[in-house]
Amino acid sequence: MPLNNILMADNVLESIHDNLDELLKLVPEIKDMIGCEHKNPAHKFDVWNHTLYALTLAPKDLDVRLTLLFHDIGKPHSFTEVDGVRHFTGHPKVSKEITNRVLKRLGYEDSYIEKICYLVGNHDYRITKDNIIKDKELEYKRFVIQQCDIYAHDTSNERFKVKELYIANTKKLFEEE
Repeated sequence: MPLNNILMADNVLESIHDNLDELLKLVPEIKDMIGCEHKNPAHKFDVWNHTLYALTLAPKDLDVRLTLLFHDIGKPHSFTEVDGVRHFTGHPKVSKEITNRVLKRLGYEDSYIEKICYLVGNHDYRITKDNIIKDKELEYKRFVIQQCDIYAHDTSNERFKVKELYIANTKKLFEEE
């Protein structure tokens, strides 16, 4: 698939830049992300550049990269703004719905769509020991996605330390299993 080829290049950022026109033809929904400001102190980039940065942190794993491409695609359609600060409550659900539509349109298999939609829809939620017991491999992919997403935030923000603690504690959960 052309989308897979773009995402699985050794240098994913260069591949996206070199193939942006094709990517936007395949997934025109991305256009809404470009220039969509977070207006939130936890972020230093707009939604699209945050997504690109997260992708540069990702291993060469299609599930991880595809999920990261779509993880915030719902943000432009799901924010509220209070005192100049945007909040994106519920964006994982909207991102999951958009991801489902796009992947069906592009002809991915239903079981694969279900997997990627699970990862997109749950990228912002805590991984528990029960999640790991149920499907360690899938939850580890979700953990990798969360790490890429977290490190693409503004690491100088005071809330970042809480996210780093989450990463450390979740890593211990995987080591215990």
